[in-house]
Amino acid sequence: MKHTLSKTTLAGALVFLASTIAFGSTTRALDDPAIQQIATMAEAGMSEQVILAKAAQIGAFPVLSGDDLTRLKELGISDAVLVFMIEHAQEEIHIPTPAPPTPAPATDTGAEDPEGGIRVIVDRDFRITYYEVVIDDEIVQHAGKLWEGKSDPGVMLRRPRILKGDAVNTAYEAAVEPGSYEISVGFAFSTVEGDPRDEWGEYEGEWYVTRGIRATGEPLPNQQDGDNPGAVCTMAKGQICEVRARLGSKRPTPLGGLPDYSITYEVTILN
Repeated sequence: MKHTLSKTTLAGALVFLASTIAFGSTTRALDDPAIQQIATMAEAGMSEQVILAKAAQIGAFPVLSGDDLTRLKELGISDAVLVFMIEHAQEEIHIPTPAPPTPAPATDTGAEDPEGGIRVIVDRDFRITYYEVVIDDEIVQHAGKLWEGKSDPGVMLRRPRILKGDAVNTAYEAAVEPGSYEISVGFAFSTVEGDPRDEWGEYEGEWYVTRGIRATGEPLPNQQDGDNPGAVCTMAKGQICEVRARLGSKRPTPLGGLPDYSITYEVTILN
């Protein structure tokens, strides 16, 4: 596929670059696997066309600072590739840390504390732009956004923000009454796609593509991938039910393609 840069696209990229430099970025961006792939290809002397094709397959890059772009230029990455990475940059946002359960006030009755607890841990090794925790059909915690919609012709959409956090993250924690609870976790990853159609490569428009697995049963804007079996927590007095949701992403072939998403659950009762 041939990638061309229109005047409209380049102007939008320069505006985005200016805001990127003003906002700033940590040097961790250069350690991102997507950046490392492009840098390795450039250092190996691969053509701009091949690198752009690989960048299009990757689809999303971290926000790069002015210093980051200077370093990548020094490594031999062309302006066209840098502009593509700027246009497809996705800002990171911090995942909120839930407050630990508030202990019940001490009493002099000597009775056992009647409360239990639920802790939901999300385990992932790939980027997401949204997650949700659902208990008994109610969303009790969520972060990020389900991006959807389309731009006007020639207008660039805002890039979805990546959820920033550890690969293993406590997504929800709360004290609850003993009993049985149905728990599920959902997630999504949003990107932007464009449609250059005319002879000048002017964008007819851009739109959000959001894929993943929801916990609520409601459809995603684009595609629901895989089943969500959920988990059941049954706890007695004073116990904590820990649910670990492992988010999976697997490419269908070694050459790439859209990933197949999955969720598996592991339930542990802690006394």
